[in-house]
Amino acid sequence: MPTVLSSEDVVPHDTDARRIWRLLTPETCGAHLGAVAGLVAYKYRAPADEPSADLLGDGHARAEFYYVAQGTGVVRTPTERLEVAAGQAFVIEAGIPHTIWSDRPEEPVLTFYVSLK
Repeated sequence: MPTVLSSEDVVPHDTDARRIWRLLTPETCGAHLGAVAGLVAYKYRAPADEPSADLLGDGHARAEFYYVAQGTGVVRTPTERLEVAAGQAFVIEAGIPHTIWSDRPEEPVLTFYVSLK
């Protein structure tokens, strides 16, 4: 039987930088799938607060696939600064440090992400 979840079915995790709804996890759909997925609303960051490449920290162990569902924002890696908008998709390879934020104070950039083993 397929697992069907919505953002109302999970408790979001909120930080200064983002609000994340972890929808498909080993706990919700089983560890055998080896994938996690969810929604992330990245909050605004003023241009003066943009991190430098050396402050990005470590990358994740898995590649992450993103689809921008709403808004506009910025993706920062050690070597690139990319502007993204609704309707676009991008991939962050495993081990690549990165951060994402909205470039509009009034609207977060909402993404759907999938991370595979």
